Amino acid sequence: MLKKGLQGDNITFIYHCQNHYFCPVGYEDVPLRAVNAYRTGLTQEEVETWILIGDTSRKHPGVHCKKWSDISTDLNCQSPDFMDIRRLDRGMQKRKTKKVGGNLHCIMAFQRSHWQGVNMNILRERKRHNVVTNSHTLSDKDSVETEDNESFEESMSSDVSS
Repeated sequence: MLKKGLQGDNITFIYHCQNHYFCPVGYEDVPLRAVNAYRTGLTQEEVETWILIGDTSRKHPGVHCKKWSDISTDLNCQSPDFMDIRRLDRGMQKRKTKKVGGNLHCIMAFQRSHWQGVNMNILRERKRHNVVTNSHTLSDKDSVETEDNESFEESMSSDVSS
């Protein structure tokens, strides 16, 4: 799903790892055998997938290129074991914690929504329409009378009290 999502325009991903968020931005399928370097149509078994990950940290490069197998290992670790995807040279590590099991590292997928939100102009127009139709305005108070020949003010006061 990750590779397919990275190819399209409607899905984006966030990779949560080591209390930090990365953005997978692309991938490369590298043939396992040199003779297949320029061959197309290779199966997943014939390639090794590398994921390009954007990193917002000032202390690390802006883009990392990591093997999918390493990311998968990280995602499947169980506490207290963990893997720092930025520092793979350290290998599998153990946290000093009493909590055992579980892993907060994950890849979240977000799908583009085509909902454009509430059109504020329509809301303003509806509000204005409701105010105009539900309120009574008095331009010439002496000439306005109801069917019972009451003055406009008397009819308004009776509307307000009821």
